[in-house]
Amino acid sequence: MPEADWAIVRDFVIACVLDADFSNTKYVREYMRPLAALGLFGVRELGLPLTQHSLLQPSVIRRFASMQTTAVQRGTFESRLLQIREAHGGERAGRVFGAERSLAVTPLSPLELREMSTYVQNSRSEDWRRAGLALMGLSGGAGLRRKEVIYLRTTDINSSEDGYFVRVAGEPDRTVVVRREFEPYLARALRDAEADEYAIFPWLTNQASREEKLRKFHNPEGGRLPDASRLRATWLAEVCSVLTAGELVYAAGFKHLSSLDQYEAYFTVPDHAELATILRDPRTIEGAK
Repeated sequence: MPEADWAIVRDFVIACVLDADFSNTKYVREYMRPLAALGLFGVRELGLPLTQHSLLQPSVIRRFASMQTTAVQRGTFESRLLQIREAHGGERAGRVFGAERSLAVTPLSPLELREMSTYVQNSRSEDWRRAGLALMGLSGGAGLRRKEVIYLRTTDINSSEDGYFVRVAGEPDRTVVVRREFEPYLARALRDAEADEYAIFPWLTNQASREEKLRKFHNPEGGRLPDASRLRATWLAEVCSVLTAGELVYAAGFKHLSSLDQYEAYFTVPDHAELATILRDPRTIEGAK
């Protein structure tokens, strides 16, 4: 780790390992690396204070672990950081990334999302730029699948002062609101759109051609072209912490609750006082939220 980065997290890491009171010091180094990386992630990407209370939460640990590049690293980092939490007196939390149900699609990291945004907006081709912006607005902002974006028409998208509302055909049909931070992408994609045309690649009417065209966005040699699956996974990871299970199944277009299993890492539990209020009177707006 660069010396400048270590200077940021040094006190946090040392305090964590000292408070854990390891009986064998040879294990200390195995925990220092994930602790240091967690500290930088929390401060730079999530804007959290550099404290044990803020960073050693299961939801934060799992979100950090999900950003690692290999399954082994995801499982190792999650396990070691949760062990630190438990050594500090925290209740044991279930391990997610060491199990077979780990995420099928990895959400984009904040850095990857920024790089993708820059790549799309600087595209020399207006057609590819519009397609990329539409994918970011619809898959990243509303969680649409690639096949749903292909069939979406501009008449399925309505805007008002309350945002963009996207009507998605399915079983059942659903209407999803685009996340505020993704609205500019969709607004720019629709800037010159006709009243009733496909939201992406409007000049292609043959569905096979449209699907083939969109598949090129998943070419690993295509730079930072938007990947609808990872954008949708990123959307799901964000909304998991604020929506109920029923709301998630509806908004994501799932058919069964079991589809949420792979996103368990992103579910959070409110603090005890808030949870007590919800359980005591779940029918009131105050209690439910």
